[in-house]
Amino acid sequence: MRRVTLDTNEYVSALNGGGKALRVLHMAEKFDWPPYDLLAARHRIQMIARIVEPKETLGITEDEPDNRIL
Repeated sequence: MRRVTLDTNEYVSALNGGGKALRVLHMAEKFDWPPYDLLAARHRIQMIARIVEPKETLGITEDEPDNRIL
């Protein structure tokens, strides 16, 4: 059995757009959420969240994916 730790970005990605992050979330046995509950959580997050797009780019690390999060 593999163990992974998801950060907040992965949860938001899973509940917002799906893809690989959602597949990982579905494999999480600890919570054992049925698909309906995942969809309901996604809708709750979308109702209270606001999508923003940064106006400037920072180069904090050499790893581009990390720069997007930081």
